[in-house]
Amino acid sequence: MSKNWPHSGQDPRDPAQDSMSGTRVSQEGRPPDELTRLLPNRLDSTPYLLPDDPAVSPYNLWTVRIVRLITIIFASVTFLWWILLLVSLFITPPGLHVRGSPFFAFGYSTIAFLILAVELLFFAAPSKAARILSLVSAILLLSDTIIIAAVTKTRHEEAWVGTASVIWATLVAIWAVVVDRTVQVRIA
Repeated sequence: MSKNWPHSGQDPRDPAQDSMSGTRVSQEGRPPDELTRLLPNRLDSTPYLLPDDPAVSPYNLWTVRIVRLITIIFASVTFLWWILLLVSLFITPPGLHVRGSPFFAFGYSTIAFLILAVELLFFAAPSKAARILSLVSAILLLSDTIIIAAVTKTRHEEAWVGTASVIWATLVAIWAVVVDRTVQVRIA
């Protein structure tokens, strides 16, 4: 920066200013008129990002893509199980008979499907509150799983349908915690 720059009115960093006379010239090399741009075109000056650049989309990272695909597969399997349990509330298919209420298994499959649906809806930006809520629900479902597996009477009333539903809901909640952590680390 020269000493006489503030006094002369010239900015040596300005490419649109003629260095000899101090007058502004347009990009075409002629003196400015009413058609000359007053500000440089910012769109031409900023380089575009490549489509493979992770800054464009977090879905371009392979780990994030694979985790999202696995989550979609889990959500599809959970939805099919949810539909089967919904039908079994009204009509008991062979092998799905439980001694207790079938609503517990249906409730656990609903919880698992809702966890996966929320995970897919807010996949790219897991908030801290969502991550804490996922961790709390995983801990609560793990304690439910331990109670159902440990108490003999409850285990027999739930049969394999209820036990499988609560175990699946617990695994889905743990998966949601892992996915949130993976996406947060890979995108940030």
